[in-house]
Amino acid sequence: MIQKKISLDGSWQRIPMYFKNNTIPWIDISISVKGETPVKLSTYIDFADGDAIVLLQKQEMIFTLPDNLEPTLLSRGLSGDVHGEKGNISKLIIDNYQLNDVTAMVASAEIRSKQIGAEAIIGNDALRRFNLILCYDDNMLYIKPNKYIKDKFE
Repeated sequence: MIQKKISLDGSWQRIPMYFKNNTIPWIDISISVKGETPVKLSTYIDFADGDAIVLLQKQEMIFTLPDNLEPTLLSRGLSGDVHGEKGNISKLIIDNYQLNDVTAMVASAEIRSKQIGAEAIIGNDALRRFNLILCYDDNMLYIKPNKYIKDKFE
């Protein structure tokens, strides 16, 4: 088997990617909900989720919840409707990139995620702002901003 090493120019950022007893890629991000000092969260990537970020509400949260949360339908699936809340956080930080005034969903961890240790889920509305390469051989996520990086969150 021939292995090729990935060779990218300096415009790509390397983010360590890890796995927790499965093949789902995890990365660490940071958030600031109300402008406070950002807190680091262990998140997994869900390419099927159209939201920017889903904050998982549980008893031992290390972040505060956004103010003025509105009830919303998060998704529909085989097991039924998943309800949660929607609000905004001031910053979502992925490596050196800061996304501002981000629409965030809030869901019960027991209902939305079966992943032990997850504090949030990163979805496509955040990831679409970057070109991505997931390199499983090196446990790295390579990102660089694309033309959608400055799009406002709706």
